[in-house]
Amino acid sequence: MDKLQTAKEISALLKISEATVLRMAYSGDLPYIPLRTGKRKKLIRFDPVIVQRWLEKRVNKVRVEP
Repeated sequence: MDKLQTAKEISALLKISEATVLRMAYSGDLPYIPLRTGKRKKLIRFDPVIVQRWLEKRVNKVRVEP
């Protein structure tokens, strides 16, 4: 397994804000790994391989066939 990445690292990869990454994750659009939940602040990480697959699926959905 590759090193898990933070929302900040994923935001740099996708070139979107960290807040947008978190919003997408919490809404269920962007896959993430919860490491801590509960009353304290949530701690989540992202598997870069899974994020890359997610991104490729989204690209294929919007691609128009000639």
